[in-house]
Amino acid sequence: MSLLKINDYCSIPFTAEICKDDFYTYSNIADLLSKCEKDREKVIKIRTIGILESINGRFFIKDVESAKIDAPKLLVSMAYVKTSLHSSIIPYTVQLFGTLQWLSQPVVQAQLVQILKPSAALRLNDVMQEICHKHSAKSDQVLQYL
Repeated sequence: MSLLKINDYCSIPFTAEICKDDFYTYSNIADLLSKCEKDREKVIKIRTIGILESINGRFFIKDVESAKIDAPKLLVSMAYVKTSLHSSIIPYTVQLFGTLQWLSQPVVQAQLVQILKPSAALRLNDVMQEICHKHSAKSDQVLQYL
């Protein structure tokens, strides 16, 4: 039996009816930091997986794959989360949905925080990176160069 792969949907551009800004886009923390610093005026809907830690009562998220203490971190605001997490010295591995914007620094306004087991977070992170690499729709600017 032969296998037929149809990947044409990846080259279909976003339109006015289907706007890219309506979707949560998966990125790791390093990519989110660079996106936010490039375009400080834009508010981006994001989905990320990382380690959420509380430092002096403020939440920060860093990549799930980085075990370094000095790894890049993003400030996370829990103002829009219905049930807040307890400030704890033990970090959480989480999947986070929210918006990223530049205030005086990059800040993620969390809307949904899902606590995951570390093994599940690592597997989900690998799967999401693989899916985004193979199946993400391309924006108009990227299509011009392909």
